[in-house]
Amino acid sequence: SPDFVDAMQSLISCAELQPLFFKPRFKEWVELMFCFADARGSLADRRRLLAFEWIATLVEAKPKLLLKTVHQLPKKALSTAFGFLSEVKEDSQWAAVDEEEGEDDDEGLHKEGEAKVDFFVKKLGFDVTRDPLLKLLEQHNLSDRWQDKLAAAMAIRASSEFVDTTAILDDIVNLLLILARNAHMRVRYAALFALGQLCHEQEPEWHERVHDRLMPSLVQEIGRA
Repeated sequence: SPDFVDAMQSLISCAELQPLFFKPRFKEWVELMFCFADARGSLADRRRLLAFEWIATLVEAKPKLLLKTVHQLPKKALSTAFGFLSEVKEDSQWAAVDEEEGEDDDEGLHKEGEAKVDFFVKKLGFDVTRDPLLKLLEQHNLSDRWQDKLAAAMAIRASSEFVDTTAILDDIVNLLLILARNAHMRVRYAALFALGQLCHEQEPEWHERVHDRLMPSLVQEIGRA
């Protein structure tokens, strides 16, 4: 109903302007909003997104306090973001969409999921988001659903700039090379896009180290296109 949306928008404004208003019940408020955000099939997408936006607004204002107060906040936040990322439908017209021309009208929650992965990894820090992020990447890669594999590739694209460990970068490259060979075009596209993002963000030394693994796969996928 409009009342729910209006109430959520008011709560978001309050979280932005007076975040400590919620301090006595931080844990309960955040857990309630996660319940709303994760209620796929029970709540409308806009309501779910507003609930997740409330959490992000509070994290923007008081990240350290929330990390101390809310148990497993990085895991819960990234799990919800991955859930949003995987909410995408098969679209036979997708290949004809031109993102550069602003024609991409993809599902709102899907796009917001990518933005929220970037936000939470950046705001909470890679040190505390690393383990849940890597676990979610592994789980989604092993899934039988192409939507989950797509979510993994897009989450890498959203978070790769914050990865500061050589071993993890190598694992991510290996994962993307696997996804780049997936049968579904959208998974392949997202994986190759993420590899391009990595190439843009990493130092020349990284390029030299992965060149022999990367180039054969890129040439192969260009041939498939």
